[in-house]
Parts: sequence; structure tokens; C-alpha cells
Amino acid sequence: MKTLYPRNFWQALLLLFAGFISGIFLPFLQLSHHIVVLLTGVLLCTVIWCVFYLINRKNGHNIKYSFTNEWNSPVLLLSTLFVVAFLLGVDYPIVHYLGHALGLIKEDGGTMLSPLYVVVFISPLLEELAFRGSILHGLLGNMSRTRAVVLSAALFAAIHLLPHQMIGAFAFGVLFGIVYSRTRNLGHTIVLHIIANAMGMCTNHIYGHSAPHNSLHIFLPALAATVAITMLLVKHLHRNQLTTNNITTKADRTVDKGACPLV
Repeated sequence: MKTLYPRNFWQALLLLFAGFISGIFLPFLQLSHHIVVLLTGVLLCTVIWCVFYLINRKNGHNIKYSFTNEWNSPVLLLSTLFVVAFLLGVDYPIVHYLGHALGLIKEDGGTMLSPLYVVVFISPLLEELAFRGSILHGLLGNMSRTRAVVLSAALFAAIHLLPHQMIGAFAFGVLFGIVYSRTRNLGHTIVLHIIANAMGMCTNHIYGHSAPHNSLHIFLPALAATVAITMLLVKHLHRNQLTTNNITTKADRTVDKGACPLV
């Protein structure tokens, strides 16, 4: 049977390019900038998923996703804590200082163009279907987990275009990629993405539009929590990996002895 598409980085990049091309005509429709940005994002993710689905179906793969089965509560909890701590202790300072330095953020700190329901619900669903459910899903069947996660995270960061948003987007792309590659449950990453976007919209209100160095009581604990939670998450994932490997090894030995042959 043929392998899943995309099989490599260049095919994944081609998927991303197809998504961008789909929205190239929108600025010529004399729509408001707000509507153009909104429709471009929707079209990009929709085209990526549709092309992925159609090509794989043509190759004999009927793609199905899991959204509810086998929820990994420890991973989801630790990942949620990481999202909150990272946004407050790492991402907000980067966005604040780099965004202002590049002139990409207004004095009120507002750069969000889409309405709440798009940012918190529609965008996470479409982006997860496109990047974890399509690009990463295809890459995982054709290369190592680490390489697939990093490449899909890089493409996820690329669609954000703005330099001060790319760093955080890459970090979340890696996190969501690890969670999906370990659980193969798209529901996990959709929930995490919703939490990340909702929390991202709240950071300005939490800091009160002040610079991080003026709110050390928020910034320093969040930064320390980010480091601690990252260590706990890595340790938990490593322990689970060892457990899975041990179970697989025992099963292989049992088969080799002929005690419980598999048919």
C-alpha cells in the first residue's frame, strides 16, 4: 500500500502553498482588511485539509480521526498548564518587546483582528485539522516523530507571518505535535489550541497593558512555572515511552516463545 501524503517536507510545503494561493484573489474583492484576513485563514486551512484528504483517498487511504477515545488526562493537564504558564512567562514578553520594536503592535497592544468566536473556536478546529490532522499525520508515517513534529511546527509558525508571533506559534506547534504523535487523538490538540487562543486574548488584561518588567509578580512565577512544567511533561512522556517499549518487548518475546502466537 502506498504511504500517506505528504511524504516529505516539500510536499507539506506544497500543501501550505496551495492554501496561500487559494486566498490570493481576496484582496481584489474590495473587502475590508478584517474580512480578508478572516477568509484567508479559513481558506488556507480548508484547502490544506481537502487536498490532503483527496490525495490520500485516491491512494487508497480512508482518513479517520479520533476526537474522544483514549483521553490522556495527565498529558492534557500538564500541556494545559504549560500553555498558560508559557503565554504569561515567555510568549507575552516576546510579543510585547519584539512587536513594539518592529512597530507591529499599537500602543494599546491590540493586534487581534478576528472576532472572539473565530479566534477561540473556529480557528483552532481548522488549524488542527490542517496542521496536525493533515500535514503532521502524513509526515508521521514517513519519517521519525521528532523530525515530523519539528517540520510541521515550522510550517505552523510560517502561516502566522508576523515575526513576534512565530516564536510562540512554533513552540505551540511542537507541543501540539508531540501530544498528537503520542495520543493520535485530535481532540487533545483542539482543546489545547482553544485554551491557548483564549488565554492569549486574556494576557493583555492580566498584565494590564504594562510591560513585563513592570509586572514581575506575574512574569517571574509564570516563567519559573514554564520551566518546571516543561520538565514534568518531558519526564512524563519519557516514562510513558519506556513503559510502551517494555510492553512491546514483552509481547514480542511471548510471540517468539510461541506461547501466544498472533494471527
